Amino acid sequence: MSTVVSDLCQVCNKSTVHVCNHCKSAYYCSTTCQHADWLTHALLCAVFPHFDASNRPTDKHVRAIFFPVGNTTPKFIWLHCEWHDEDNGRYQHAKFKPLLGSEAFSSQITIQYNAILKRELSDTIYVCHRDAFLIDGSETNKSIANIATTAHHDWRGPIIAYGKVGVGFYKPACRDLDMTDFRHITDFLFSYNLKSTLAAQQPIVAPLTMPILAACIVTAVLVALSLRFIFTG
Repeated sequence: MSTVVSDLCQVCNKSTVHVCNHCKSAYYCSTTCQHADWLTHALLCAVFPHFDASNRPTDKHVRAIFFPVGNTTPKFIWLHCEWHDEDNGRYQHAKFKPLLGSEAFSSQITIQYNAILKRELSDTIYVCHRDAFLIDGSETNKSIANIATTAHHDWRGPIIAYGKVGVGFYKPACRDLDMTDFRHITDFLFSYNLKSTLAAQQPIVAPLTMPILAACIVTAVLVALSLRFIFTG
């Protein structure tokens, strides 16, 4: 029998033994992995218990995570999600666009796989952002930049993450995000397009092939001969 995804450590792929004593929503295989996750986990651990079902505004709200531009930390929010009748059934749509700016076109990135852990997820996460945040004047997202300890994609403007039940194409219902989802989201944010970002930051250096090396030597010899002629001729 295969291991259930939710029974796996959120830092590695071993079976869980420990759970965070405060939020009761993060699972680890050891205290070593728990300590490794602490700097990120601590950003939302203390506030997570205040976003339980008893504080839900309506049954059309789900717990989502908002990464504001000006703040240094992300935060949980209650995101309004309306049900709509469509040709092939009922779907719940998250009303995240006002948080991105009413004038902005928006995009959603689907997360169903954690590339850091090389693990399929049991439910879907959506990361929503302004479609043209790199060129529309959006400022660097401080709540993401302050979490990063290594090079990462240049995320700008507000970012919202919310969840849907299940994976695949048909996912009608929205769901609450938890602290394990938060870890999957941060893994995504810091691994997304990383190779392209690093490549763009590196200076372009032509390889020193034999033809180039020979040309450099010939040029140096000609310059030396010219200088000798000037000073002795």
